[in-house]
Amino acid sequence: MKEIIVQLIGALGFIFLMWSYYKKKKIQILFMQILSSIIFTIHYYMLSGITGAICSFINIIIMLLIYWFEKMKKKKISLFLILIPFFTIVCLISWENIFSIFPILATILASVSFLCDKETTIRIIGIINCICWIIYGFIYVSYSGIIFNTITIITTTIALIKNIK
Repeated sequence: MKEIIVQLIGALGFIFLMWSYYKKKKIQILFMQILSSIIFTIHYYMLSGITGAICSFINIIIMLLIYWFEKMKKKKISLFLILIPFFTIVCLISWENIFSIFPILATILASVSFLCDKETTIRIIGIINCICWIIYGFIYVSYSGIIFNTITIITTTIALIKNIK
């Protein structure tokens, strides 16, 4: 029963994430993604994927920083310079095994995508990000993560192909 609840929690996180992409205002998008990251933190914690839980929690901090930086009209690059040492510390603290590299890499890639202005680059980074989470999902048995990241890869690839033409 616990396994089903954990997978449903993961599915709920992806519902909030997908729902965020349909919002029109950036603050609404960020709010929905923060809710999604809170749910993913719980999901991976319940799966004993501590690195995944910590990286999901870090996404909350990143989104709050992005909102603050944009509100204060600060340059995006200064945010990235703050995040580099932050990620280094988190990597050292949350390292469980070799598979810890995947959520850490996914979190770094997600942060880098916020510095990009080209949609094509953002989509490519998004696909790589999903691949990292799929691998981590296989290791920690996150069926909802595997399914929804696969769907995200397919839809993002279709969007990428449509926009390249």
